Amino acid sequence: MKSDQNHIFKQECYDIVGLCMIVHRELGSGFLEGVYQEALEIEFVKADIDYLRECQI
Repeated sequence: MKSDQNHIFKQECYDIVGLCMIVHRELGSGFLEGVYQEALEIEFVKADIDYLRECQI
């Protein structure tokens, strides 16, 4: 298997997962999905990451 060099959006994925970990560390478990969505949206704004909320794919 080859190394990570073939992965596209590697840094973007790393950044997003890092923000998810921040949200989890701050809130813990037990909330409804909407609470985590709001918290992650706040983190995206702070990190200047563009996003679409619940868009159709």
